[in-house]
Amino acid sequence: MRWNVYAIYELQDECDSRGSLILKKYIEYRKLAKLTSEINTYKRNLLSVRDQGSDPREIKLYLEEILQLTRLGEDYTDYMVSKIRGLRSVDPELLPQATRVFRSENFSQVVQDITGYYVILEGFFLVENVRKAISIDEHVLDSLTMSMVDDVFYVLQSCCRKSISTFNINSVIAILSSV
Repeated sequence: MRWNVYAIYELQDECDSRGSLILKKYIEYRKLAKLTSEINTYKRNLLSVRDQGSDPREIKLYLEEILQLTRLGEDYTDYMVSKIRGLRSVDPELLPQATRVFRSENFSQVVQDITGYYVILEGFFLVENVRKAISIDEHVLDSLTMSMVDDVFYVLQSCCRKSISTFNINSVIAILSSV
């Protein structure tokens, strides 16, 4: 292995360690495990009156943050993989192994964990906003559709677009299956 590939491996180890730590601290700071547990409990008990709980506006902020963090991680991985592929001094047989390193490290596992939280939060956000659209719906005379239809389709479209922007097939499938 050439020195430049070795340097990239060493850089990747450090980035993997630091990136994982950053994501874990974010998960801890936002208390995502507790929040998603509360959401799952709420979903199991749909007949209860919703006096308190998570505010969909707060959840939207978390969703945007998670999307930004996962996109940055994916951008970094894509950039480094493209740099490895662009090296002329790398043995072509080592390319699959070198690119696999970037997708199988601890950082990738933490990204999977945070994506799991994302799916739960996005599902909650979707359901709560559809409920809101239904509750504020007004029937307009001489109208063929209700405003609720437009509102619900907007929410569905927004949630689907956000899940697609994660570039994570599992989150896309999970969100689409909940729609």
